[in-house]
Amino acid sequence: MTDYTELKRLADELIAANDLFNDKPQDNEVGDAWSLANDRFTEAASPESILALIAENVRLNAECKQLILLEHNGGTVEAATNLLAERDQLKADNEALRNAPMECTDSLQGEMLQKFGGQLPEDMHPVTRREYDRDIAEVSGYRAALGQGEQS
Repeated sequence: MTDYTELKRLADELIAANDLFNDKPQDNEVGDAWSLANDRFTEAASPESILALIAENVRLNAECKQLILLEHNGGTVEAATNLLAERDQLKADNEALRNAPMECTDSLQGEMLQKFGGQLPEDMHPVTRREYDRDIAEVSGYRAALGQGEQS
């Protein structure tokens, strides 16, 4: 969540309605305005919105600390910012590389199913199922290793 405009507007509206309500608590029109402002803000400030704000705050604080450390160690803010951008790109590349082997095993399993006429293992004849299990064992081993974070 990077655009806080609407949430800020609704918070300001609720603060103004609270101030008005505190000044004239018996006025029904003021009470209705306060209730409407409260409802709008409560709807906009969903748990997901709040968690997104917290996550962004944590991320920005971590980046700020890293920038300070990098600058303190003789670098410039621009160099530090470039290093952080490069780090983020490397993280994204790393994630893609982690996903590639799992996608490969999924593809291999699909090919195995095609080899056996597209039947699901539980629908196969016992002899066919033994052949399938034998052929898929290596793929299952890769999948297990990937699930445990091991490198092959």
